[in-house]
Amino acid sequence: MAEFFAARELSDTRLSVSSVGTDAVTGQEICVRASDFLAEESRGREFAVHHRATRLSSKHSARSALIVTATPRERSLVAQLDPAARARTFTMVELERLFSLPEIATGPTDLETLVALLHRMRWQVANEHWKTPSRIALRKLASRRPLRGLSVQDAHASRMSIHPPVLNASRSLALAISEQLLSRIAGLSSPSGDPRRDELPAARNTSHAG
Repeated sequence: MAEFFAARELSDTRLSVSSVGTDAVTGQEICVRASDFLAEESRGREFAVHHRATRLSSKHSARSALIVTATPRERSLVAQLDPAARARTFTMVELERLFSLPEIATGPTDLETLVALLHRMRWQVANEHWKTPSRIALRKLASRRPLRGLSVQDAHASRMSIHPPVLNASRSLALAISEQLLSRIAGLSSPSGDPRRDELPAARNTSHAG
């Protein structure tokens, strides 16, 4: 689902967006709840009908300028598979926090330079350095919170039905990240017929609705 929203926002650029799964069953169809959610969007139903899961491999990470995951677990799995990709791999929540830092240049810059800067600054948005709601508030919201720390929660693993907040949070994060890339990277427009494209896969566990 994150692939759909990011690809739509970046469709007129030279960036290519694709999604792969750290624990994917190749050929698996998209989650029914996510499919229904996408059906409300223009061309969303068509995307959902044709989408099939692809398992992450080192060839995906090697060709990707930026890798975005749902949780730190998947971020770690990418790094285990391809240690060189660690500096280019972030969770969606992590990226949103990083883009809010005043130290992150507003651009324009190139994607490689921006990703390197994000990696150098990532310590500032780690949970131990990031202001969070009070413990009382966290306990009250925990059962239905779509985000926890640097993670988008797994809607299928929860005892309660949290698909709606998880799906909405995933969409918001994908759109926010895409908007930041559009505003900070120079020369994103792709000349007609130019085959060169920078890959931005949304690496995920297929159990995650986002």
